[in-house]
Formats: sequence, C-alpha cells, structure tokens
Amino acid sequence: MRDMAQLWRANFDLSDVRGSSALITAQAVERIEPVFRQSSANGAAYYQRVRDVAQVPGAVAIAPVTYQPAQVTNAITYTSRVSLLRAITAGKSPEQAAHTALIRTVGTAARLASEAGRETVTRTMREDSRARGWQRVTGGEPCYFCAMLSGRGGVYSADSVDFEAHDFCQCEAEPVFSSDRRDQMDEQAIRFKELYDEAARGTDDPLLAFRRAYESRVATSTGPSRTVRSIVGRPPGPPPALSEAALAARIESHVAWAQSQGWNVTVEGRRVVRVMDTPAGPRQLVERVSDSGQFQVQENLLDGKAVTRAAQLRG
Repeated sequence: MRDMAQLWRANFDLSDVRGSSALITAQAVERIEPVFRQSSANGAAYYQRVRDVAQVPGAVAIAPVTYQPAQVTNAITYTSRVSLLRAITAGKSPEQAAHTALIRTVGTAARLASEAGRETVTRTMREDSRARGWQRVTGGEPCYFCAMLSGRGGVYSADSVDFEAHDFCQCEAEPVFSSDRRDQMDEQAIRFKELYDEAARGTDDPLLAFRRAYESRVATSTGPSRTVRSIVGRPPGPPPALSEAALAARIESHVAWAQSQGWNVTVEGRRVVRVMDTPAGPRQLVERVSDSGQFQVQENLLDGKAVTRAAQLRG
C-alpha cells in the first residue's frame, strides 16, 4: 500500500488525469505481480499449516493462481479515473476527489495482491477430498458485514459461494476439516455469532439489527483504518469560498465552455440549466454552483428519464 501511494504521488497530475492514470496503471501492473506471487505462496503455506494442525492424513496438491495483468490493468484504470470523476460529481473539489481516488487505488491494489492467497486457499480446498469447506477469518476491526459472515463459521464450500473481499479487507479464507462448523471458529467469530443471534432475534431485518448492535458495541472506528490514514495522509480541506465577482466569472467561463460543446444554457443565479437535442432524445442537465465554484449535478435527464450514475460517468 505504501508503494502504491508513493507511485500515485510521483505520477498523478490533475491537469492530465487520463495520461497520469495510464502511467500509474502501467507501473502498478509490474509492482503488484511479485506481491501477488508472494501472496499465493503464503496462501499455500497457510493451507498446509492449517491442515497439519488439524492432523489431516495424506498429502494435498496446492493449486496456485496465475497472475492476470489485463485484470489488474482494468481495475486500476477504472479506480484511478472513475472514482475521481464520481467524487467530483458528488461535489468534492478536484484536490479532494484526487485524494479519494488515491485511497481507492491503494485499496484496489492491495485487494488484487491479497486475492492471490485467498484464491490459492479456496482452489486447493476444492481439490482436497478431506476439506469440508472454508470459513472467513477476519482482522482485528472488520466491517459489520465481514463480521456477520465470519460468525457463520465453516459453512462455505465450493458449491455455495466464492470468497469475496472489499478494498482494504483483512479477511482470509481458512480451510475447515471438521463437520462441526464451530469447531475451528476463533473467539472473535464466536462473539460475532452470539451478537448476531441476540440482535436478530424477533426482528424483520436481522442484518440491519446486527449492524446497529455491532457498530455500537464492537466497532472502534469508522472510515479508513489508522494504518491506511498513515499511508494516504490527511484529505485536503474544503476549498475557500470565492467572491461574488469570482463566482460570476467562473459561471461565465463554464457557460462558454458548455455552449462550445453544443448546449443551450440558461443561468438562474447559481443554477445552470443545460439543454441539448441528441439522437436519443432531448438531454437536460441541471447544475448548482457551490461557494467555491464547483459545479454539482442536481438533475440529469435524457428524454425525460433520469440518467444513471454509470451513464453519467461514461459521459
């Protein structure tokens, strides 16, 4: 994660998001590969160690995973660019959006590397006739959803579900060799199960009830962990408010740009309405200008229907 953060800071340029994203992606593909291979080797050693502790007789063929550069390229390209655009669409300043993209890119890179070890474990489990399945083992401060999954014990198998992990997830898949799903559960997983059983009893939404109970009694922090914050640094503060004259100039410049793209523009104070005829029907975009001069989309319609967030990001 530190390596990816340094790579980002050395290459990211807000004035050339596309170009700097391509540069970061190309270097990330090279840097993630050795960590990916080490993660797979760690998963193989971990699987064999759990098997030895469980005193399972016989040998098992470890099933390593293959590095997929194209998959890494797609993931890092998408994260480094789209997360920035999404943050700007949500009203963040370019500097704040860039910090969000940094966090997402670091998290995605860490997940891609760690997936090698996780997949090595689950692939080997599928080929091991002695294995009954796998269980989720969490880190010290898992999110409520991972905690809930961990509390189920060793109920997962090749036929039920694949192992899923989010960015910055510290969970691992551990092979289970006992028919008792609680036999290999650690104290933390048992505590999660007991809390879920208590919170879910008599409720119509067990997961929501567990989340509320978990976040009020167990979770010690929200947002990025202390380790992640130390790596990515503090987010930029809000941009300063502009004077009325500067805001007027900012709106005038934005209107000129929109008109050059073929929009018919109407300005109502800090509200900018853009209209354009397209092959798919009339397009209307309503924006609100913040005190700092950022344009936030409030309404995006195409032929009278709301344009989805995914379509907005595609342009």
